[in-house]
This record gives sequence, structure tokens and C-alpha cells, in this order.
Amino acid sequence: MKKTLILVVLLVVSFSCTNSMEDPIEVVPPVVVTSPVIGEWKLISITAMGQNFINDCKSKDKIEVRTNKTFTITNHFEDNNCAIQTSSGTWRDNLNSTFNFSVAGDTQVFTLTSDNLLTFSFQQESETIVYSYQK
Repeated sequence: MKKTLILVVLLVVSFSCTNSMEDPIEVVPPVVVTSPVIGEWKLISITAMGQNFINDCKSKDKIEVRTNKTFTITNHFEDNNCAIQTSSGTWRDNLNSTFNFSVAGDTQVFTLTSDNLLTFSFQQESETIVYSYQK
């Protein structure tokens, strides 16, 4: 009986031990998906009435869109010796190639087109004005 008990204990102990030489667990880093809107966008056109109204000052305008859902827009004003004004805000992906850009309570909807242009438009009097930016 004593030998049987020792044999059972040895069997239980040997089957309950794990092998310390098991394969290590592979840690896979998370996949980071970045939005195509992230980056620096330069103003390439201001269109109204079918004409482009960009000038040397405005062609320096840009938007820097960051991964942390913030952006900075830099504007230049021709009537003030190309003076620079910057504004910062937040952006949100609407998941349909449109993005909300908000600064100081004002939100504009930008559209990312298939030809890699970031555009927004607004009405001024009876005209639609379109700003187009490119990376």
C-alpha cells in the first residue's frame, strides 16, 4: 500500500509540472492606422466664379495636421505685407473622406478627394469659394 501511494504521488507530481522550456509567447505590436489627412498641406488654389485667386502671399498658407487630433493653420495676409496669423484647433475623422476642423467654436468640413486634395468651401454672398490644399 505504501509503494502504491508513493507511485501515485510521483505520477501526479510528474504530470502536474510544466516544462520551463516552453516556446516564449510572441508579443505582436498593435497595428497603428494613421489617417491620410495627417501631414502638412499647402494651399494651392482659392477658386471662385471659376477663377483661381491665389497670390504669392496666400500660396504660403498651410495646415499642419497631427496624429493627436490637433492642427495648426498658418494664414498670410496680402493687405498687411504678408503678415502671418496662426490658429490651432482639433480635427475629427467623419469616416467618409470628410473631416471636421474646429477652431474657437467655428467648424469647417474638409473633404479629402481621390486626387489627394484637401478642400473646403463656403458661401460668400452668392458665390461658393473653394480652398484646395495639397501635401
